[in-house]
Amino acid sequence: SGCGKTIMVKALAARLAAAGSPVLFFAAKDFGGEWSKAVRREIALLTDSAPGELLRAMASGPGPVFLILDGINELAESEGLALRGLCALARRLDAKVVLTSQTLLEGFGGLSPFQVDRPSPALKRRIAERSGGALSDGAIDLLKVVGSGFEAEMIGGVGAALAGEATRLALIDQFVRVRLGPHARPGAFALRRFAWALHNELAFSMAEARFDELMRGAGISFETCDAIFAAGLLVRRVGRVSFFHEMILNACAAFGL
Repeated sequence: SGCGKTIMVKALAARLAAAGSPVLFFAAKDFGGEWSKAVRREIALLTDSAPGELLRAMASGPGPVFLILDGINELAESEGLALRGLCALARRLDAKVVLTSQTLLEGFGGLSPFQVDRPSPALKRRIAERSGGALSDGAIDLLKVVGSGFEAEMIGGVGAALAGEATRLALIDQFVRVRLGPHARPGAFALRRFAWALHNELAFSMAEARFDELMRGAGISFETCDAIFAAGLLVRRVGRVSFFHEMILNACAAFGL
């Protein structure tokens, strides 16, 4: 988590599209259980053409079609169903499949694995120092134990505010509060309530209407919700709300656990 899988695969998608290949990119956390709906949703974001017409044009075109599914670990209990459906869709379009996962996939033949390694200590230090802020002794010690570039970036963003015996949980909490500024207290509370609700449902996203009702029931103002979205901690996509990164989700859920 946080090593750069999503950045890498989005860069790949952009490169493939620029080279003329049709690419459908799916975030696993937005998958609702039906590929037909997922495909229609993606196509509707791009064009007013009928999905069936576009799929036929893709399948009969000169270049290869690519289906990219990012974050298989975020499929929760629907992984087997989703992968079978993706295989069927790939056969229908004669498409190549690209998957990202936190662990090596088993039972999915024909894939060539590419492993993203953890950053070196020197690289983590460079990432943390990019923000230009001073690093406390606690922050420097924490750099030695975190395993991803994203965590190193958070350490750089929090900087000298990390004092004493800094922990990864304290790091993410401080990162969230720094991002939220004057909305830190109600915003952090809202994120914990949302994370706890997703954890109980074994989900990584929630319908936007349900999210609004959850926040209203918890006494959290929509002004605070807007501040959370503006801070980039939550994202809206195709009618659903999710954390911008699962590391933030897990940390916020940990307080409830």
